[in-house]
Amino acid sequence: ANVTRGQMAAFVVRAENTLNNEVPGTDEVVVEGNNVTFTDSDYTNNTITIGDKTYTYDMSVRPIFTQANKTALNGAKLTVTVADDEIKKVNSITLNKSGVAAKPVVFTAGDVTVDTLVVNANYVSVKKLKVTGNANVTNKATDKVEFTGVAVTGNIIVDNKGAVAVASLDNKFAQDNKGVEVVLNETTFANLIFRASATLSGKANPAVITVEGVVAVALNLEGTIASLKVTDANAKVTLGANVKVTTLHLPAGTKAEDIITNYSAVSGQIGRTVIGN
Repeated sequence: ANVTRGQMAAFVVRAENTLNNEVPGTDEVVVEGNNVTFTDSDYTNNTITIGDKTYTYDMSVRPIFTQANKTALNGAKLTVTVADDEIKKVNSITLNKSGVAAKPVVFTAGDVTVDTLVVNANYVSVKKLKVTGNANVTNKATDKVEFTGVAVTGNIIVDNKGAVAVASLDNKFAQDNKGVEVVLNETTFANLIFRASATLSGKANPAVITVEGVVAVALNLEGTIASLKVTDANAKVTLGANVKVTTLHLPAGTKAEDIITNYSAVSGQIGRTVIGN
């Protein structure tokens, strides 16, 4: 039987929910040993109620559960480690609350350390957080996400889960989708990986930026990229006036002007080009 466009669109929505670990309309509490996963629980500065239990906070996690973060944590999914009716550690946070251009949702973590962060919303500003694993930006972030004073030991990954299925319905989607603007200030990471079209701005000196797949990325950053890696011959990268690239890595069979859209204007900002390595 033929699949209609409407049926495919419905499938894409369900697939996106699955890929983003979302279950619409649920506030289920999952307990696995000392780890508790929950969504949208009520809290005060001193206690939080998860299901039918109330917990206090270890001092190391208290800066997350502030009144200032109430909006950011509205609908957020968290996994925490508990012991003796106290939250000892916040393992992962998925932010699901979107703001607007004039008033982004601000999540200020007071330099608390978590294992993973997922920004699954639009117009979100994350401040003063330490992430030992990866920080992911999903396709729910369509316009702007900001990181200020964030230290990511792993990678920042800008993804576009579910978009491939939509693009197969209409290839023009991929051409029209300019993607999210990611703004970095005083933020560190091992590798910034673009698996979706996006714009990068702010100030940083990344060790590695990787552009994966058929995407278009504008690097309007102020700073120096030690290694810019492009893995697909059909990717397009635009360099801003204030960014320098120490080493540009390109796929075999390509040349810089094939991939760097404004190469003639910015060739002096690129130190060395390596092809096929």
